[in-house]
Amino acid sequence: MSDQQLTRYASLFTPTAIGEVGLANRIALAPMTRVSATAEGVPTDRIGTYYRVFADEGFGLLVTEGLYIDDQTSQG
Repeated sequence: MSDQQLTRYASLFTPTAIGEVGLANRIALAPMTRVSATAEGVPTDRIGTYYRVFADEGFGLLVTEGLYIDDQTSQG
């Protein structure tokens, strides 16, 4: 990244808060459906491992995927 780009986006790397929850920076990961829960909708270690990579790489906020509660119509 060039010096000009670093200056332009410097605010992304500054701490912030959402209510009383402090965030190390302003970089967020949007939820992504990975369909890695069990057929009953129970989260697996695979989900934790997947999102842990983003946390370890410095994202300030991770919005995780929703899990389905109706296995007839919502697993897609």
